[in-house]
Amino acid sequence: MWPSRAHILKPLTDLTGKGKFEWNDECEDAFKKMKAILSLDVLSAYPNHNRPFHVYTDASDYQMGAWIMQDGKPVAFWSRSH
Repeated sequence: MWPSRAHILKPLTDLTGKGKFEWNDECEDAFKKMKAILSLDVLSAYPNHNRPFHVYTDASDYQMGAWIMQDGKPVAFWSRSH
């Protein structure tokens, strides 16, 4: 799981859809932090439809996301900015 993912990624999410792309220290920090969090996860696992799935969600005023886990391993991810 990636707690506070939307909060961490907000500086990067803010770069999209504005027509002007300005990478700053806040963006660099967010990128490095999320990269470190992602590097702790292993590749997505293949789902086993004979075992239970666990769905986790995260939402804020500016982004929402979800991920499906099985046996403690990520199976699928989804995200969307508002």
